[in-house]
Amino acid sequence: MKITFAFHGFRRFLADVRELVGVECSKSKKEIQPLDVERFKSKRLATETKHDTQRAPASVNREFELLSRVYNLAIEVGKADTNPCQRVKKFKLDNERYRFLTPTEEADLMSWLVNPREHLEPLVIVALGLGLRKQEQLRLRRDQVDFFRNVVVASRTKGKRNREIPMDVLDDRVKPILWKLLRE
Repeated sequence: MKITFAFHGFRRFLADVRELVGVECSKSKKEIQPLDVERFKSKRLATETKHDTQRAPASVNREFELLSRVYNLAIEVGKADTNPCQRVKKFKLDNERYRFLTPTEEADLMSWLVNPREHLEPLVIVALGLGLRKQEQLRLRRDQVDFFRNVVVASRTKGKRNREIPMDVLDDRVKPILWKLLRE
């Protein structure tokens, strides 16, 4: 069922690309200018999705990347001279999500950590207390935990920047657990 929805969206995208490249507006692939691509982006952003919702800028960016790739392939086979997408910028995205467990959700999670899963409890407490991603926590080394400054330095993060996280701001149980784990 999802394939049908995706295919429908792709057909609409192809129709818009055909309009851009001249099937309906009498321009050849070689005559398309960056302004035409900018209009294409604006039109795609203004059109609604199949579900009558506003199209997200991230979706238009993905379609724009696809169009740019099509032009790069056309250049490789000699059907186009330049890629007009190269001089057009993508939409800036502000799609960060902040999600915290509610006290009820945290209590439910902790209630699952009994019997066969009780060995995971310290890891879950550290994850909740520090807000580390799974890979950040699994890559944590002794030299990244600073008990004198009371911080954990997360390195090689998803955002490619190191960040310092206070150990005991959210949960008092984090520091003793880290102390115990690092002594072993």
